[in-house]
Amino acid sequence: MCVPVQSLSISKLILKLKDERVQLQLCCSFFVAALLLVLPVTFFISHKVMAEDVRRPDALLLVLPVTFFISHKVMAEDVRRPDDEESYLDKAMIMDERFLDQFNYFLDKRKNLTYVTVRQEQSQHIMARSYDPNYRTYMALNLLNVTITQNATDQNVTHAAIRAVEAVGSKHMLRMEHFIMDYIQSVTKRSENVERLQRLINKAKEDYNVILDMVEDVELKERIESHWSHFRTSHTPGIDHHCLRPYPNASELLKVFDSALYFESDCSCGYRKTYWTEDDFETAVAWTYIFVTCVVFGILFSLWSWRNKSHK
Repeated sequence: MCVPVQSLSISKLILKLKDERVQLQLCCSFFVAALLLVLPVTFFISHKVMAEDVRRPDALLLVLPVTFFISHKVMAEDVRRPDDEESYLDKAMIMDERFLDQFNYFLDKRKNLTYVTVRQEQSQHIMARSYDPNYRTYMALNLLNVTITQNATDQNVTHAAIRAVEAVGSKHMLRMEHFIMDYIQSVTKRSENVERLQRLINKAKEDYNVILDMVEDVELKERIESHWSHFRTSHTPGIDHHCLRPYPNASELLKVFDSALYFESDCSCGYRKTYWTEDDFETAVAWTYIFVTCVVFGILFSLWSWRNKSHK
């Protein structure tokens, strides 16, 4: 069950650097745009409140905090790690669900899926401060073991068990995302894909059985089984949950993937909201630079005209 720490491949590293470059460009663009939008308001407020000349340069000091706040809210993705382990596991699960919805959107629009999965992995690694793919699973299992040995309440044990199920399920979900990416490019190799998919299912079952073996209470085991069944059907990338009840074997699951990916089918998974793709980011950067350039030239021209009139 022990898996060595994986290093980033060259392709993933390039995508990571490109993703950071695009985000940095867009963040700078939003910062400049926000600066130009807040500037007139700030001068107006300083004039009304301080009854001073609006040409005072110290009014610029009011712009910077507001502008940084706007650019932070628009661009920042919160990957700060919570102090306690329970909150970290909950936040990691919320992040994975958001990325799953983004993956389903990109899959439906036939966009670059690698862009999503690399961002998902990098965000989780940054928040975990570890590149070990089993880091969350080991932490969740350890918390479950500690909770059980400390004779905690049934509610606390249940919460710990659910966090363990979600950690195992999230790891399986990411593996399924990689499988879909490869399957789209190698749909003709059906027998190999069935075998690989079966290995993924078996691996998830092994990890899940570790949780069951740690629990002795019959009622708690039933709750764990119910949560695992629901999680597996609702977090399978690209597939609507109603097409996975009961959960099929590898061969049948591959047929469901075919139906959802290549045919008009009710099994295609929907998405909660739309997302910007990598191309959208590039387009937004280009248009933002154009807008900022026009605004800057407009302001400079206005100042030049005002100065000429004031000297006459």
